[in-house]
Amino acid sequence: AVVSTQSTGQKKAKEPQLVFECVYSKDKRKKKKKWLDGTIITNLDGTNITVRSEEKWKVENYKNLKKPKFIKTNESVELNWTLVEIGEQISGEQSETTKHKEEDEEEVEEKEERNELIFKEIGEEYLDED
Repeated sequence: AVVSTQSTGQKKAKEPQLVFECVYSKDKRKKKKKWLDGTIITNLDGTNITVRSEEKWKVENYKNLKKPKFIKTNESVELNWTLVEIGEQISGEQSETTKHKEEDEEEVEEKEERNELIFKEIGEEYLDED
């Protein structure tokens, strides 16, 4: 059976990314680590992180929807196979970054509570009219 793979001609919209300078090491367990220069690229919600060498080789691609990692300047991040020390931001807008999930969940809970109160008030007014 021959499977045809045709392109629809539509380009996938590229999601916004943050790019940082970094040094990374594959020697997570060794006391003496060999540090290499590279870049770390992340999407705004922290679920897709790519570490690249200076030569643009992909060192590690971290994808985890359940445990996002939020990248900030001058931090250390431990990915599955790589330890990364993050340097200066090269491109992207930090202000667009999705805030920590806990803060987002608190905002959602507050909105839901407000909506419930409004719904109760409207419902009571509606019942009083009958």
